[in-house]
Amino acid sequence: MSSKTCPQCGQPANGNFCSVCGAGIGALFCNQCGTEAEPGSRFCNQCGSALAQGATPPAPVAGIPPAAPSGNRLLWWVAGGALVGLILIVAYPVIQGGRGAPAGVTPSASGGMPGSGPSSLDLASMTPREAADRLFNRVMIAMEAGDSTEAMGFLPMAISAYEIAEPLNADGLYHLATLKQTARDFEGALAAALAGLEDNPDHLLNLIAAARAAHSLGDDQGARDRYARLLAVWDDQMASGIADYQDHSGQIPELKAEAEAFLEP
Repeated sequence: MSSKTCPQCGQPANGNFCSVCGAGIGALFCNQCGTEAEPGSRFCNQCGSALAQGATPPAPVAGIPPAAPSGNRLLWWVAGGALVGLILIVAYPVIQGGRGAPAGVTPSASGGMPGSGPSSLDLASMTPREAADRLFNRVMIAMEAGDSTEAMGFLPMAISAYEIAEPLNADGLYHLATLKQTARDFEGALAAALAGLEDNPDHLLNLIAAARAAHSLGDDQGARDRYARLLAVWDDQMASGIADYQDHSGQIPELKAEAEAFLEP
């Protein structure tokens, strides 16, 4: 039988426990991402989480794919941590101590953000889309406050939440496109925006999202075409009474100014 070294006392050992100090010497797995750790490691070399001696791979969560054993941190975090993150953030009020909503995020009729307040603790009554919108609001609030660390920390969970909530309507696809644009996934942002334009090719929010993504991908002509279309249909769309525009009323005037500035000679 091959001999192993105890990670605690350094003495040669066999089996699953050290005969000198009793420490576990079996296979060690990260409880967060499921990666098998090197003997003697105190922290996971994939995600940085503290390791517990004798830990086993985390059990799969219903509806969430098992964590990948590769080094792709974004993949395992989105897949393995999405549900846990949703629960934590949904249960935590978005608005803290007078912090207001960012441009384009409209408070609910009760005066708070959607899903905020005491009822936010009732996770059973919240739909996947409501949870996704809650995370979107959290990222946008952090971005407006200049807290890029918090925004980037919640960004993968927010993207995953919208993917879980599919199929999405035009407003949800605009949210997803905005999040992917923030994550610099410009192709993903363009795909989401174009999907949002399928039913209504004049949807102002998805036109602006598609224009931004096209510009980021180096397709300035594509960006110009969509900005020009936005200005051409602006009056008709604003008179249509589409609820999406009311929900983003704080942001709507900025969209027109952005399009005009881009199209200036």
